[in-house]
Amino acid sequence: MMYLLIIIAFGFSLWAQFRVQGTFKKWSTVPSQSGMTGYDAARHMLDSNGLHDIPIEPVRGALSDHYDPIHRVVRLSEPVYYENSISAISVACHEVGHAIQHKQHYPMLVLRHRIFPIVNFASGIAPLLIIAGFLFQWAGLLGLGIVFFSVAVAFQLITLPVEFNASNRARDIMVSEGYITNDEERGVAKVLNSAALTYVAAALISVLELLRYIMIFANNNRD
Repeated sequence: MMYLLIIIAFGFSLWAQFRVQGTFKKWSTVPSQSGMTGYDAARHMLDSNGLHDIPIEPVRGALSDHYDPIHRVVRLSEPVYYENSISAISVACHEVGHAIQHKQHYPMLVLRHRIFPIVNFASGIAPLLIIAGFLFQWAGLLGLGIVFFSVAVAFQLITLPVEFNASNRARDIMVSEGYITNDEERGVAKVLNSAALTYVAAALISVLELLRYIMIFANNNRD
């Protein structure tokens, strides 16, 4: 049963990836009525929230947009940076949402930043410990691997409210500041919601994998 759930979750993940690409492509052909590009919307949103010192940089790659909290810079993929589509301003404002979270010390973002070094280590060593535990039939190694893997899973679960909150901030500001009309809000919601699905799918797969390892560990200890 667990293997079936994991297969379904992987299927959901693939569907989410196709959906986000398809949705972005669809709404990238619809120009915003305000005429704002992704850069314009991001710059205006940063400035209106007192973040005048945060630069915006264009980067190569599709959907490579992100906010860098270490260097405090918003990086937008070239299509998002230069175009004035619904997709472009939606993604740009979402990334600025993370910058606003950083400024306001949004608790879940603060937590994610604090545990990131631990997660970076845990996600690297967990697979090695789990594989070694299976190969050598050593319950201690498997259990330790599960502990480290659970830290990585926790990080993905913490990421969910961070992403949803950034999108909600973006939508509220885009409407209140006039970046989009009420009619355009539907397109913005579709772009942001489809992107959020990829995080949900990744978290679901990780949780199911963790449960599978825990079940194996429990069964081995009963034998």
